[in-house]
Amino acid sequence: SRIKFRLQGNHEDGLSDWKLAKLFTRYFDLSEGNVGVALQQWICNIDRISEQGEIQMRVPKRPDREVLNSLGKDRLILLIQFVLHKQLSSDRLSRIMQMEEVELLRQIEVLHRMDILRGKNGVWEINRYLLPFLIQTMEEELLL
Repeated sequence: SRIKFRLQGNHEDGLSDWKLAKLFTRYFDLSEGNVGVALQQWICNIDRISEQGEIQMRVPKRPDREVLNSLGKDRLILLIQFVLHKQLSSDRLSRIMQMEEVELLRQIEVLHRMDILRGKNGVWEINRYLLPFLIQTMEEELLL
């Protein structure tokens, strides 16, 4: 594209073909080939845009999934419903989980403070930047 970028201070024209290939291979590996996830990761690694329209970026890193691993089975089971249904209101989630809505709202609020769940107009969904890593955690725990 016409948009120029700098990767950790190095202008893209100064990067060798090998370094560019390593960069895009890293995005491919982190996203497991999912173009949408790779694009979201690309956006997350933009530090700023200069006045000339040049993007300042950093090298993508594999996120620390220890927090996701320590969520506990109860919260992971709750999050499975969001993986399966994409978006849920607390009322609908209450019917699916057969739990009191008040208790679910407490759990939702905790996950919201952790920025795992995001809500708008009473409808909740998993933070799209965390979703692929959360799914990977669930698969490793044999929950999905």
